[in-house]
Amino acid sequence: KLANREIGIKVISDFGSSEAGGDHDETAVWDDSCTLDANEDGSPDNYHPNCDTNEQIIELRLRAPDLKIVSLIVDKFTGEVGEMLSVNVEIVNAGNSHATDVNIILCVDQSPSDIKRNGCDEDNIVYRQIVEAIMPCDNPQSLPEPCDGSEPPQIALLYMVEAGNHDVVVVVDPDNVIVETDESINSNIKKVSQKMGSNLGILDVGIEIVAQYTVPAIILGATIALVGVVAVVMWSRREEAKIRFAEKSSMLSNLDDEDMVF
Repeated sequence: KLANREIGIKVISDFGSSEAGGDHDETAVWDDSCTLDANEDGSPDNYHPNCDTNEQIIELRLRAPDLKIVSLIVDKFTGEVGEMLSVNVEIVNAGNSHATDVNIILCVDQSPSDIKRNGCDEDNIVYRQIVEAIMPCDNPQSLPEPCDGSEPPQIALLYMVEAGNHDVVVVVDPDNVIVETDESINSNIKKVSQKMGSNLGILDVGIEIVAQYTVPAIILGATIALVGVVAVVMWSRREEAKIRFAEKSSMLSNLDDEDMVF
């Protein structure tokens, strides 16, 4: 976890530590011996030249964002197939630096635990939005309450209704490219409280399947019927031709040779 840290820094003398008779004012707490006040009387314990500043405590101020999903607000969970439903997400930055190009996605038909382990499959991403910047919270200790006394801004994500009922999960920074003070992704993934989908649920799935195969079936049936009609027409014409040929043959056979004139 990234946070502000204190570290000690020391310039080592060629004469060694105080135990070796070198740095006589070496302190166990790595404080500047010229400002050390062990008896807390308000005055330094050591004065020049009996002290030096070769030991210092410095603070590393590590700056990074820390993105957290505060809440999800969904007013409507079902609709007609193809309708767009709004998923409003409230995100705060509990870190000490702003986050840029924040990627937010809607992932369907995957559990949060599976997303944490394997990420969201590309085929399951139904909506993606890039937020240019999210500024840090003024008072992160107040979370999950509003950090500056006002509600965090809502980011509207759109879910296009598909047939059936589906689990919808909001994922912030799905590729984990933003370095955060807390790299735990538990607060970056949140599941919508109810399944989202079509009004008729599984019935819409059946209707969609029927519609998907009805048109090809109609085309195939029409093609077969057309071939059948052509075959019947050809057969009937052939039969008519055979009948006419038989009639002519019968007439010729009844004529005498003298009646035949060429």
